Amino acid sequence: MYRSYLFTPASDTRKMEKGLASGADAIIFDLEDGVAPSHKDAARANLVAFLESIDWGQPHPAVFVRVNGAMTPWFHKDLEAVYHPRVTGYMVPKVESRETLATAEAALLRAAGSADADFELIPFVESASALWHLPAIVQGQRRVTRAILGGEDLATELGIRPLPGGLSYVVPRGLLALLSRVAGLEPPVDTVYAAFGDEQGLRAELRQAKELGCFGKLAIHPVQIEAINEAFAPSDDDVAWARRVLDAFDVSLAEGRGAGKADGAMVEKPIAERARRILALADAVAARQRGSAGGNVEGGSGT
Repeated sequence: MYRSYLFTPASDTRKMEKGLASGADAIIFDLEDGVAPSHKDAARANLVAFLESIDWGQPHPAVFVRVNGAMTPWFHKDLEAVYHPRVTGYMVPKVESRETLATAEAALLRAAGSADADFELIPFVESASALWHLPAIVQGQRRVTRAILGGEDLATELGIRPLPGGLSYVVPRGLLALLSRVAGLEPPVDTVYAAFGDEQGLRAELRQAKELGCFGKLAIHPVQIEAINEAFAPSDDDVAWARRVLDAFDVSLAEGRGAGKADGAMVEKPIAERARRILALADAVAARQRGSAGGNVEGGSGT
């Protein structure tokens, strides 16, 4: 999984170039909301050329492409044009049905010329119906790895105005995390925080999203990346806690007991597994910081 996903409009080559050097774990070349309707065709052509120009041998974020939605005249054109074997995955906005994902997958496989083409397919969940029916929508779609909360569209549908760190997204975030698990998906990616100059508000959003089971967050500006990456990486205290937990659990097993004690709390198998995940995530983050190209940071919520 990835901690930060930076949007860059596919119509702007300069921003795409800067995005590749931004420090984000992943970058999203956007053909949807980031591009005006009158510029869709030009943006698509620009993206195709840009993908061919990337030096894929150099360290860079994982690359995703967000196409236009199924109800637009650009959906099929995007899918036919933007397949590239080095793109990690394709994001489909406003997904409401399994058929939309099946159509997207089939079109990308045709463009690849191989049924074995390797790419992820990630739906944006942007309505109450899509959220509620997520397990049915992704059923049988093996390339769907996780879902993304499209908070702005969902908030508009619900008639709410989200406030930083407020309660507006508590239910959608928590429900999406639960239903993602029901569907066999990885933890969901959290929605954007539009006030990119408000670091305090962003950090409040990150705390809530992480606590409710999300992993990773969309970014609309490079200035948000550091806080997002930090939020979804284990702190030194997290790592120290995890090591104490595993030490205590190992001692308990060696003594023939099923549970141990660390920091005054019982340590059983589920807590030990959580500690192992924290240490694995810390190792993955360290590997990225050493310069691994497009590395996939595995993990989940922390303690």
